[in-house]
Amino acid sequence: MNKRGAQAVVKANAARASHAEWLVAPARPPHDPLRLPLDNRVGWRLRATLSEHIEIAPHDGALSIAAEPGSGRRLNEAGGSFGGLVSPPSVAPAPDGSVFVLDWARARLLRFDACTCRFEAVPCLGGFGDGPRQLGALVAGAGEDATTPQAFPGIGICGGNLFICDPGNHRLQVFSLHGFVLRGFWNPPSAELDQPWQPQAVAFDARGYVFVADPANGCIHRFNAGGRWLDCIDGVGAVRALATDCAGRLYLYSGPNVPVQILDPAAPPPAPADGRVAHVLDRFDRLAFIVTPEGYLDLSALCVDATGQALFDLHGRPVKQTPQVLAPSYAQHAVSVSAPLDSRLYQCRWDRISIQGHVPEGARIRVYTYTAETELSDAQIQNLDADAWATAQTILPGKLRPMDADAATGAPDWDCLIRSAPGRYLWLRLEWSGDGTVTPRVQRVLIDFPRISLRRYLPAVFGVEPVSADFTDRFLALFDHGLRSVESRLDSLAEFFDPLSAPAGRGRDDFLGWLASWIGVTLDRQLPLERQRHILKQAGSLFALRGTLCGVRKSLELYLGLERAACARNRAECAPCTLPAPPPWQPPRLLLEHFKLRRWLFLGAGRLGDQSRLWGHRIVNRSRLGGPQTDGNARLGVSQLKTAQDPFRDPFHVYAHRFSVFVPACFGRSPRRRKGLERLIELEKPAHTAHQLIFVEPRFRIGVQSMIGYDAVVGCYPEGVVLNQAGLGKASVLGARVTGGPQLRVGQNARIGTTSRLS
Repeated sequence: MNKRGAQAVVKANAARASHAEWLVAPARPPHDPLRLPLDNRVGWRLRATLSEHIEIAPHDGALSIAAEPGSGRRLNEAGGSFGGLVSPPSVAPAPDGSVFVLDWARARLLRFDACTCRFEAVPCLGGFGDGPRQLGALVAGAGEDATTPQAFPGIGICGGNLFICDPGNHRLQVFSLHGFVLRGFWNPPSAELDQPWQPQAVAFDARGYVFVADPANGCIHRFNAGGRWLDCIDGVGAVRALATDCAGRLYLYSGPNVPVQILDPAAPPPAPADGRVAHVLDRFDRLAFIVTPEGYLDLSALCVDATGQALFDLHGRPVKQTPQVLAPSYAQHAVSVSAPLDSRLYQCRWDRISIQGHVPEGARIRVYTYTAETELSDAQIQNLDADAWATAQTILPGKLRPMDADAATGAPDWDCLIRSAPGRYLWLRLEWSGDGTVTPRVQRVLIDFPRISLRRYLPAVFGVEPVSADFTDRFLALFDHGLRSVESRLDSLAEFFDPLSAPAGRGRDDFLGWLASWIGVTLDRQLPLERQRHILKQAGSLFALRGTLCGVRKSLELYLGLERAACARNRAECAPCTLPAPPPWQPPRLLLEHFKLRRWLFLGAGRLGDQSRLWGHRIVNRSRLGGPQTDGNARLGVSQLKTAQDPFRDPFHVYAHRFSVFVPACFGRSPRRRKGLERLIELEKPAHTAHQLIFVEPRFRIGVQSMIGYDAVVGCYPEGVVLNQAGLGKASVLGARVTGGPQLRVGQNARIGTTSRLS
């Protein structure tokens, strides 16, 4: 080879080396088996032409036997409860766990008493009529027959208010849930209506919007949280019941034989073809009670001393009847076949199949595998003989349990070795069987490949003969699985020493609490898990501040979640900003040292007068006996004489070594959270100091809670009240004009006797 040819070879090798990083690495066996998952997240990769009677559950994505058409509960069943997903229109569960029922037969509001396990009347309504707190006549078709509950107008509870639809009087009555004070009436603008509106049902979403069904005009009215009408959704027909799911979708019920409409402005999804409840089960929160297919309320779970079935109709009356159970029925045999799973390894020895799920009594799953070196078509797979499928392992009832949140990282419930011959492609076949009333559920399948046996550490003679080598591999796999689980823990050992990744659980699995015990930190289990991790992450930096007020303040900010701003304002960098930058977010002032409350008169600066005192008796309100120069305030049998300290040094003693801690009032409503606060303050406060824990409410009351920057909170204005309809009390505001009854017209800055006028 001449010089020019040698230079060409060198240049070609250099070019090949420069592009080596872009080339696909040659296939070679790994040191540890690879894992191929099959689940709803990465895809089940099923062949529809080879699978029969199999469906993917919409609420959790698990594989199961498909339900028979027409079985199970439906969204459009009579009652308007959308198959038991929500309460009927005339029933409203409260945030405190109580249940309210509007008895339209007697125009009464009932509340369920868990102690007596029955409904009690609430003094809220005044019977039938057109006045305040009264209900109009029932709509046609209602009456006392509980078999037509969809005709009953609805009620709802949101934001501390009770909403009652009153179609007879063409209004929506709004009551305060605390004290049942009538806040007012909500009505849409008359210019937007073709007919007088008839509110029939009410629903709420997470943004605070209130949706009211109006069958007379065939629309849905939308109000904001303050009662202002926003818009109307037309063309929905005579809607009798409403419901909203966790994503804000609006469900419309018009009758037992009419498909349910689903409205979603972002992405309108079609309603389920067969209207089955299972298709939307994951979109709703679970009720604390059961709504039967007949529309009855099964409140057994709410009764304190329930001895039997606590079944009630929509009038709050007990029902002596066995509730109907509409359980879905399933096919007794089903088959699922996966697409060809490619290992990209020649003559790959597939190792293990792990399955997570649940097999109830009366059902079972049989696992088959088939391997080949080339990819086969669906027709070829379908025409395979039964003897071509290997493995043939059966999952019996009780061998699987439903997968929980930690099952993805824990050990699988059931596994078996793959007995098929080596091959690049693998097909997984599951044969499902049941008695027709239950179905197995598979939530995840994990396939390990290739098989890397511990036989590689034994003498070569153990792998010379193929049959003996296969037996040795299968025997050593019993130990290999346990050793690999230990090795995987060691490979990820670093995550156990980081508060942000340490596993949290109970008992021996609580590595987060174990890590906290290393540095003497006791975690409050009532706090969210993310907050606990953040507190433990920052605990080491606070040790140098322990015993100081600065340390107390920073520990409280971590405990209360006030160490960072709730939101950040991003300013555009593409153009100069002429507005001044907003001040940086600062956490609230949580501590007040009492020595700062001293008020002294300094010589040359203060002025003495008749009302001025340097210091004296009233600082601690000492009991004093009367005399010629002082007025006594002691009472026989009440006052106590104490000789500790003395009145002349009370200003020093009272305000010394004391401080107050101001925290939101929500932390004082739970005894456990309050105890956690007390424990935190006692641990972090300076020695020989006394503290006072003050819970701040959203109010400003002079003499009670009025220290700017500490215990004064600016809240929203309360709803207005109307004369002759609600009594005036604390924080009452005279509101705007309301139709009907005597009113108080108030200007923007109302003052009784100056700018107010009674009419």
